Amino acid sequence: MCICVLACVFLHALICCFTLTRYHNWRHAFNVGQFVYGLLSSSSAGRFFSPLEKVAFLIAALCHDLDHRGTNNAFEQKYETALGSLYSSSTLEMHHFDRAVTILSTEGHNILENVSSNDYKDCIHFIKEAILATDLSKHFGDRKKYKELVEGHGFDVAKRAHVDLLRSIIMTSADLSAVTKPFPAQQRVAELVYSEFFEQGDLERAFGTKSEDLQDLMNRQKLADLPKMQVVCVCVC
Repeated sequence: MCICVLACVFLHALICCFTLTRYHNWRHAFNVGQFVYGLLSSSSAGRFFSPLEKVAFLIAALCHDLDHRGTNNAFEQKYETALGSLYSSSTLEMHHFDRAVTILSTEGHNILENVSSNDYKDCIHFIKEAILATDLSKHFGDRKKYKELVEGHGFDVAKRAHVDLLRSIIMTSADLSAVTKPFPAQQRVAELVYSEFFEQGDLERAFGTKSEDLQDLMNRQKLADLPKMQVVCVCVC
């Protein structure tokens, strides 16, 4: 199978694997992929990664929310869902990665089939670490380390740990890159995000959680406070 046909088959499988959530769907995955591609191809960040790593980067970006359920990790753990029971940490991110590996392992879908065995293992490891980096509970520690390296002029491309840290920062930046778009696009994305959050809050209430016990972002009754919460979120991240 030629690479163009294989790529189309792979992308079609990805699209089919996304659910019809308000925000965490194929459109979001495509936007994250576009951001990563643009950054690696038009900025100096691209020189820190090999051509094969760039391919793995793009795969990770497109796959980072595969089969998202419209809920967060805290929900999966709190209500002991099937995913919450299967993965004790980075629950959704581990699920997204496993779905990506499943597609790559399906006959006729492996766009990495022509790389060597060692390169394939390296790519899978790269994809896993890139997807896990989108867990925001990991981001704040990574952000602190990266900030210290940049401000102290200590970033060293020869140190793999530094390049891996840059990979994590790029992935999270791409995941949250809607804030870099024109305001009408930002506004639309914000509406989709809080609509999905509110749906999780509705589901939690259906499970017996009281409105006052919900996280503010999940609580429809806190709609008037959304602008303030969104500004705080952007500043913190």
